[in-house]
Amino acid sequence: MKIKINRKEFCDAFVVGSQMAGKSKVLSVLDNAKVVIRGNNAYVTSNSVQCCVTKKAMLVSSDGDVEFLVNPNDLLKGLKSLRDNELTITISSVSLSIAHNRGRIEIPVMGATDFPMMDKVESSDVYTLDSVRLSSWLTVAGSFASTDELRPVLCGMLLYAKGGVIGACATDTRILFADSYEADTVKDVECVIPSSAFSALKTLLRGTESVDVALNEKHISFKTDDARLICQLQIGRFPDFSRVIPQGNNISVSVGMDDLIDAINRVGLFTDKSHSLVRMDIQGMLCRLTGSDLNLGKSATDECMCQHSGDDIKIGVSAEYLLKCINSLSYGDIVMTFSEPNRPILFKDSVNERMQMLMMPMSLNE
Repeated sequence: MKIKINRKEFCDAFVVGSQMAGKSKVLSVLDNAKVVIRGNNAYVTSNSVQCCVTKKAMLVSSDGDVEFLVNPNDLLKGLKSLRDNELTITISSVSLSIAHNRGRIEIPVMGATDFPMMDKVESSDVYTLDSVRLSSWLTVAGSFASTDELRPVLCGMLLYAKGGVIGACATDTRILFADSYEADTVKDVECVIPSSAFSALKTLLRGTESVDVALNEKHISFKTDDARLICQLQIGRFPDFSRVIPQGNNISVSVGMDDLIDAINRVGLFTDKSHSLVRMDIQGMLCRLTGSDLNLGKSATDECMCQHSGDDIKIGVSAEYLLKCINSLSYGDIVMTFSEPNRPILFKDSVNERMQMLMMPMSLNE
């Protein structure tokens, strides 16, 4: 059978729909993408066992229906090497042939019978989330989620709806990010989206305004007008993060983002790479950062002007984690609040008052 495609639209669909191909270490069939032709629509699906993504593309024309498996890298390389915007593809039981004005490309295909699919998530409770906000949450969560496979529930982002609030949280127990917004909620729900789904979900959300979210006991589904992502939920109950967010920090420091980032980057070059410990010494209107590597006999000190209220404080921080927190905040002055050298540091966002980030300090051993 033959189909005519718009090359750009078909490529875009394959980029989204084939993201999970090759990510399974168990089934070799999942190295391929499944293509389903129904009428003038093509559906591209890939599966990693943990996540399954499908993207729809409109065809110019089709003379039948067919299902087949194809290596997405081979097909994309072939399509991207061409300049023609409209192409004719001939599909047989063993190959896919792309005719163009200077020749032909042949790519092997196989039957789709053995390709596993995830069942659609059926739920009467569907939440519609803002795509831009969800995508920004996933971007931040990528830096905050744990990579410790012994604690899988922390290897992802908590997404919850409760009491008129929809929110997200991610933590590796050293740093934590949380954000929320007011919205109509049907009932209290929460789930943990695995970090392996972050990239695919952000790609699926690109260019959309909203996404419909539904979940059951084992899976969560994200659906836009022309794409769907289904993924397994992380097993376990996410800890009550609200209990660790400090409420009584009485020391506040405001410092310019650029100045602080420059200081951390310079001092961080001379810290012990095994822990990247930096001493933050706040006295009056001065924030002094000091890092050293005693084993190699090197050290560095940098200073920033700041606005400071409350007592002076000396506290140990990880340069790596401090940068993760700062880079996730809106541009402007960084506001940090403290209570004691062994208590969490809370970061306030200059634009979003609901955004909360905290970092656990490190011992200075002085």
